[in-house]
Amino acid sequence: MKLLFIICVTPLSSEYSYLIPHLAWLAKKKGHDVTIYYYGEGSYSSLKDQKPERLPSVSKLIDNIISAGIKVRVGGLCAKARGIAYEFISEKIQLDKSVPPAGYLTPLYEEIKSADRVIFVG
Repeated sequence: MKLLFIICVTPLSSEYSYLIPHLAWLAKKKGHDVTIYYYGEGSYSSLKDQKPERLPSVSKLIDNIISAGIKVRVGGLCAKARGIAYEFISEKIQLDKSVPPAGYLTPLYEEIKSADRVIFVG
């Protein structure tokens, strides 16, 4: 089964930033095809080298799940709108730099269309 998790929360604002990658890893371990798409405010999770004090690092967690075979994407328009320069996004994350017509999110739409189940967190 193809699963898509869409995360729209910032790394330190909610436990979803930590919970969803763990759920995705468990789903992958059970043989599912898993993608996490960071959208909107979730694009802050794509920043590399995060160093929160006394909390787990979302960037390290993302690196680990990518190594396990989970596809991780972030919307380039979402990042750009929030002032996140592309060079600050982890190189392991698939960055969607395409600029579709206004109001049409082509990469995310294609992911949703091809998924069997979509889980939206935000």
